[in-house]
Amino acid sequence: MDSSNRAFTIIELLVVIAIIAILAVTVILVLNPSQLLAQSRDTQRLADLATINSAVGLYNTDQGGSLGYSLGSASTAYLSLPSPSSSCATLNLATSAYGYNCSTNANYRLASSNGWLPINFNLISAGSPFGSVPVDPTNQTSSGLYYSYTTNGSVYEVSALAESQKYAKAGFQGTNDPALLEEGSGVSNLPDAGRGLVGYWPLNEGQGSSTLDWSGDGDVGTWTGTPTGTNGTYYTPGHIWQWAGDFDGATDYVTIQTSTNVEFGSGDFTVAGWYYLNSLPGVATPLVGTSDVGPRWDFELNSNKPTCRIESSAFYYDQTFSFYGTSPVGQWVFFACVYARAAGTLYGYLNGTQYSTGYSMGNNLGSVSTSSSFLYLGSTESFPYFKGYLSDIRLYDRALSASEITTIYNAEK
Repeated sequence: MDSSNRAFTIIELLVVIAIIAILAVTVILVLNPSQLLAQSRDTQRLADLATINSAVGLYNTDQGGSLGYSLGSASTAYLSLPSPSSSCATLNLATSAYGYNCSTNANYRLASSNGWLPINFNLISAGSPFGSVPVDPTNQTSSGLYYSYTTNGSVYEVSALAESQKYAKAGFQGTNDPALLEEGSGVSNLPDAGRGLVGYWPLNEGQGSSTLDWSGDGDVGTWTGTPTGTNGTYYTPGHIWQWAGDFDGATDYVTIQTSTNVEFGSGDFTVAGWYYLNSLPGVATPLVGTSDVGPRWDFELNSNKPTCRIESSAFYYDQTFSFYGTSPVGQWVFFACVYARAAGTLYGYLNGTQYSTGYSMGNNLGSVSTSSSFLYLGSTESFPYFKGYLSDIRLYDRALSASEITTIYNAEK
């Protein structure tokens, strides 16, 4: 019998099919097409930001000091999102200490000051460097993928949110948002407005008794207690930054007189940050939150478990969500509590991972705004004191998505 004409057996065919399937899965896992597409869009974002930065620089050189020269209004976030409302009122954006400015769908790509950027590039002697102003490849409110421009009148910043893990981590170079890509002369001294970040305490001072709010809202924190950290300070060498807050578990806490921007009422909000436990506390210990009576919210260790809490009154409509087992000790841990109040769901995250599908807390809890307007780190008034370290505490006046939480974690871990 001529073996050269022998057909494949069924077993051989199945083996070949299995090998092809394994190779296909391997290619998908290694190449990750969704991440490749996201990286492609991020590459476009970087190119757009560089183009805009170059154009504004050219405008500065050519028109600086002339009649009609303007970089835009201070305390305004100019967005690449089109809207019939000049204040972007139709877009349901998060509240901000900065006002918003949008241009209409017919005008937002114009190179004049009627476009989404407040600069008339047509005044440049050689003409506008582009026919239409770049906008984000996605340009949607819901995803946060849009461009934002801010200025104080003399320096400026244009920013975009990175979509891929590769560029999110690369973009973390001291920006308020780890996933933010930035260009401009004001990158180091302008807040990243228009993203919903209303409170941000890196706890990176390394000395003194004040800790600054890097969100731009100016809610400075004050240390109380005995400093027992490095060189007799309230700080210890950090994980993300040079320093982190060092809480002694006996007297130390931070009090923050907050603005109305962190009085969330009945709206959505998110709290996130990093903690390091020296030992398990054994009793309910708040790490960050408002007062110890309702209405209040906090992130705490309850029976040594990471727990998100929300409470609408002193006489309780109390919702707690312990979303993980016993907290890790002796290592830095990233946490996030997402209070999606409109949807009636509370989400808990540890190290970028969402635990369970969320906790149903109802949507009738009422306001969590307090008359005292104080935020605490390391304790809340009469509660036990936290022993360990805190870093990079963030408050957003919106419910961050799972991908946004993961992006922050991946950028900072």
